[in-house]
Amino acid sequence: GAVSDDPIPPVRVRLIAGPGGERAGISMNGTPVRDFDELQKKLVDLVGTGPGSRAEATEVELDCDYALKYDNVVRAITAVSGVVQPDGTVVELIKKIKFSPPKRPAG
Repeated sequence: GAVSDDPIPPVRVRLIAGPGGERAGISMNGTPVRDFDELQKKLVDLVGTGPGSRAEATEVELDCDYALKYDNVVRAITAVSGVVQPDGTVVELIKKIKFSPPKRPAG
């Protein structure tokens, strides 16, 4: 069916850091996802791709733990911004990405 024209509220992606700054968890709108591939798949399911998709109008908000290693942030941005096709071309997904203000750990 056709994708609705109603705007999608911002998609909140939470990245949780483990003790050494490695990625300990990812969630999308409060639902845990296994890895960056699953995050990308769920986002494609939500907004669609190609003509008529809602990717252009959708915003992703990344909420990253303060101690998270930067390469995890880069991988999250890569996962939400485009899908690499088998022939090497990239189908663009989300262009509007913002960050929640980082919260320093208490202590």
